[in-house]
Amino acid sequence: MTSSPKQWNDQGCGSCRASWESGSRENVRQVGTSVELHSRLYRCTVCGSFWAELERFVHEISAEEARTLEQHGSFVRDTGREQAPQSDAENRPPSAAGFPKKANAAIDNEEVAAGVIAFIWKVMAKHAFKFLLLFALAVGTIAGLMGVDKRALLIVIAILAVLWLLLFRKPLSTQEDRGAWQRRIDREYRLEINESTITLFHNEALDAKFEWRNVLEVQMLRRRKTFPPLVWKIISRDGEFILPNGGRYAREFEKQFIYALPGYYEQKVVKISAAFEFTNAFSMWRANDPYPKRPYSDDER
Repeated sequence: MTSSPKQWNDQGCGSCRASWESGSRENVRQVGTSVELHSRLYRCTVCGSFWAELERFVHEISAEEARTLEQHGSFVRDTGREQAPQSDAENRPPSAAGFPKKANAAIDNEEVAAGVIAFIWKVMAKHAFKFLLLFALAVGTIAGLMGVDKRALLIVIAILAVLWLLLFRKPLSTQEDRGAWQRRIDREYRLEINESTITLFHNEALDAKFEWRNVLEVQMLRRRKTFPPLVWKIISRDGEFILPNGGRYAREFEKQFIYALPGYYEQKVVKISAAFEFTNAFSMWRANDPYPKRPYSDDER
């Protein structure tokens, strides 16, 4: 990322800076991950600024840089729902200040519509009972003026009331916060590291335990309609192990083990064939790397 240097207090707004400082990420939404550039793209839900989280620090970037990052071939978009492949023109981050007005309109159509629907849904769900009473009052008034049979009217209102309440009590996954799976990982998974022994708990039940030794390959895999959507696959002489890639604990694991692998930054990220349950697979590091080394900047370290 090549944004001109800014003091920390000049980056983003107070809400997104506080989210980074506290580690909560409450007001920043993950847009996606570039596995090859070792960078995660975020956007502040308050001020709309873009942030790049590298392996050792995070900083604000421009909307143009965010678009460049998202158009990179290894970028995996965190949409929270299945998407059809996008063309280069469509594969752009949400708009922000500085984009031309026409570009804003083209980029924001889907996100603005989704945001408006989510807002309306949230308001109606929160005040469902009030809306129901107003609706019954309005229908009763109109029906009274038209001379509709009261018994039939009560039956219709009762049916609508039941449907209304059932509808707004049922959670819709399409309206789920796009960063919800990251927080779900934080809630459900816990990682224990004891020297080279890695133990993963899922809802406090043992999920995986292995020694970080004789590692042959590290892969990053993506799947849809299955939680968690991003996982690390560790291949060693002792076996193969899957760890969710997301949430706060993932940073600790990545910094302590994956990024410390010899020549990790010099090796290319290679797209490989994915198993039937995954949609994308990338080889991030190999013990015996047959590929040419890639150039990298100090910012990536």
